[in-house]
This record gives sequence, structure tokens and C-alpha cells, in this order.
Amino acid sequence: MFNISRSLQILQIYIKMPGCCITQCKNSSKKGYKLYLIPNGENNTERREQWVRFINRSDLTSNSRICEAHFSEKQYEQKRQDKRKKLKNMAYPDILVTPNKRKREEEDESQLIEKSISHDYKKAMYEERNDSESQNYSDIVEDSAFAENLSKNDEKLNIIKQLRNELKLTKEKLRRCKKKLQEEKRGNINTFFNTDQMEFLKRRQIRGSSWSEDTLLRALKLYMACGTTGYNEIRKQHLPYPSIRTLQYHIQAIKLNAGICEEVFKLLELKIQTFTQHERHAVLIFDEMAIKSSLQFDTSLATVVGYTTLNSNKEKNYELANYALVYMIAGISTRWKQIVGYDLTCNSFRAEEIYDRIFNIIKRCHEIGLYIVTVITDMGPNNQSLWKKLNIGAGKFTKINNYINHPYLPQKKLYFMPDSIHVFKNLAIAFTKHYKFILQGEVG
Repeated sequence: MFNISRSLQILQIYIKMPGCCITQCKNSSKKGYKLYLIPNGENNTERREQWVRFINRSDLTSNSRICEAHFSEKQYEQKRQDKRKKLKNMAYPDILVTPNKRKREEEDESQLIEKSISHDYKKAMYEERNDSESQNYSDIVEDSAFAENLSKNDEKLNIIKQLRNELKLTKEKLRRCKKKLQEEKRGNINTFFNTDQMEFLKRRQIRGSSWSEDTLLRALKLYMACGTTGYNEIRKQHLPYPSIRTLQYHIQAIKLNAGICEEVFKLLELKIQTFTQHERHAVLIFDEMAIKSSLQFDTSLATVVGYTTLNSNKEKNYELANYALVYMIAGISTRWKQIVGYDLTCNSFRAEEIYDRIFNIIKRCHEIGLYIVTVITDMGPNNQSLWKKLNIGAGKFTKINNYINHPYLPQKKLYFMPDSIHVFKNLAIAFTKHYKFILQGEVG
């Protein structure tokens, strides 16, 4: 017997079954169409707006769906191994169903509903249809659950994609920071070390390359300031500086021309940079020493040496020298000394030549920051002629004068004095010959 109540329930199920939300589109899961939920979530804002504009309705709900008839083939993933028909992550509806087709589908749906409640159906047909309707409803529930799961999976995939992009940006930012840090470190190290020193720090050796001139000058400055012990201690700390033997090798290559040695003054300028003000006061000493007359080839100068170098001697057709006149600077408050020049002479030389040489040395010392306050010589006849030129001396009937106005230090005096060894030698000779000494002024 036909059950009206059961037929009405089936009718209500058909009416409540979810369908396509496109206007005038009556497709539903019952008709075999697959329905897709409208995208939601923060990552699908742009895609959702595209779907909503296509639907063009203001009464959409969270369960509103669009059937597969509104998606072209290019919106689906192609060549899936499971043969499943699945929309792409960024798919959007792009097909509108024609009104005539929708009208035919509406008529088919009405006829199907009328047939479902027809009194002419037999009980067996009713039961068969009931089973079919239950199966369709079950399919709808499965499709709805699958769509929800698919939507959730899409959200998770979008979150993963966003996190991957953030991770990629973070890695790139980290790479730039590391590069910037390395450049800053390299810049800071370059402030203290030269390129060759940096190479030494990397390889722990300098073989295959040589030290630069700047590094050698720095090392010489340290060596002159610290001495042998201090410099060796610096190298023990694994700082990139050449060995003492390397420094000595390069010092040996200095060209020592006769006269004032400019390269020695360059080294001396490095040495005195660590001096205090009172340590910069010094004395100039020059003295003669006998040498054997000969000619030698100087490899550093690539010339023959052994002839006299003063102008008065050059007029004598390259006469061989038998004396060496050495100029040396020595400290007063601290113990240090440095030869700054030399001349090769014969038995005699003119006072004017030595006068020019001495005052050029005093000028050069003043330029690098040394202050010559005293000139010390022996009591030889050549030096006494220099004293007479400067009005330096002491006689029985003259006043003692042992200084002149300093040529480069205003209101200062430049003193001249004999070296102590020759003074004591002359005193000893005078006492043995019973000479008398008369001291001027009062003696307390």
C-alpha cells in the first residue's frame, strides 16, 4: 500500500538537497553533478571575491556551492593518476549554463518528482526508488564531506605555501646579514692589516709571495720601538709580521750614498714616533777614522766606491780616500744612536764643506722631529778650523764661547764641545808637561 507520509519525506529530501547557487541553475548532486563550496579563509580572499562576482548574488551562505557545469576543462588538474576530477588550487567558474538548458532540466526535475509520488507506482517500484534515493542522499553527504575536507586541505596547503615563502624570505635575509657581517669584519680587519697580512692569516705562511713595503715599514716601526725581545713576543702571538731576519735582509738593501743618507732618516722617523718630547733631544757627533785606500764595487749602488766625496777632493782627479768621516746622532736622556751619513776624505778638508754638511743634518733632524742641541767633535786640526769659522773657542786672552744661536729653534742655543776622551787625553798630556791651567771666575 502506498505510504503518503513516506513520499512527502522523500519530497522534502529532494527539496532540501544542496544544489548550484548560480541563478536559474538547478543542477544538484542528485542529478550526478559535483558541487564545490565557495572558497573561504584569509588566503583565499581574492579567489572568493572572484567566485562571488561570478555568482552575482547577495544571499550566499557558508554552504553555498557551484556545480561542475560552470567550470571549463582548464580549471581541472590534468593527467591525474587516480583519474579523479579535481579543481586546481586557483580555479574559478568561467561557464554560464544557458536558460533553455536550465528550463529543460527544471522540467525533467518536476517530472521526476511527480513520478516519485505517483499513485500508479507499485510497492516494489517504490522500494527500489527509495533505495536509490537513499543512495543518492548518501552520495550527497559524502560529496559534501569531501568538499569540506578538500577546502580544509586547500587552506592547509595555502598556509604551508605561505610559510615556505616566509622561510625563503627569512633565509634570504639571513644570507644578506651574513654577507654584511663578513664585509664589516673584513673592513675592520683591513683597518689594522694589509692585504699580504690578511693572506698570511688565511694560509699561516707567506711562501710564494712577498711582504709589501707598507707592511715592512710597519714591522720596522714595531721593531725599533719594541726591540728584538718585544718584536719576537709580538710574532709569538701569531700576528702577521715578517721575521727579524726578513727585516734585516731588507735593511741591508738600503742604498747608503756618501753624504746624508735619506733612507736612514726615513727609518729614524719611524723610530722616534714612539719617543716622548724630552727623548727627542739629541746630540750630533762626527769623527774621523783611518781606512785602507782601495776601490770596491758596491752592488746596492751599482758603482765603484773608494774615491773622496767632498768637493775639495773631487778636484784632485779622483784621489783615493784614506779617511772616513762619520756623522752620528745619539740620544741624551735615553740610550740610542744612529749613523745618518758619511764622507770619504783625504788628509784634510775645507771647513766650509763640513759646515754645510752639519747644518743640513741638523735641518733634516728638525724636519722629522729631532732637536739637535749639541755638536760634539774631536780636537783635530780640521775640526778646530770649523770652530774658528763659528767663533767657538777659548784662549788665554779671550772669553770662552761654546755656542751659537740655534738655526732652527728660536731663542735656543746650539752648543759645541769636544768629546770627553780627547779632553782627558789633552789634560793628561798637559799635566805631564807641567802646563799651568788658569780658571776664570770664582771656584767654590
